Amino acid sequence: MRRGEIWRIKGPLRREHIVLVVGSDALAKMYPTVQVVPIFDPGTARDTLVTVTLPDKPRAGVALVPGVHPVRREDAPLERLGQVDADVMDRVDIALRAVFDL
Repeated sequence: MRRGEIWRIKGPLRREHIVLVVGSDALAKMYPTVQVVPIFDPGTARDTLVTVTLPDKPRAGVALVPGVHPVRREDAPLERLGQVDADVMDRVDIALRAVFDL
């Protein structure tokens, strides 16, 4: 699981979720978890400073950045759905800075 990738994961209670990896690749090598943000269906949330609308490819949706949380790399990943473009990650980075007041 690498930064900028979209994954279908197994969450708590074995429910499946779609997430975007936002954590540092360097830190992910040192720890068993990686930071992700949930992705919800298009239209679920309006576009704000802390949400990012994702294009149709690799998967349409809305990344809810305030929902950033860790997942265990060895337990969670089910399927890699693709990689977002650099401009999308730039918007995610802006949202992360807003969420954490950086």
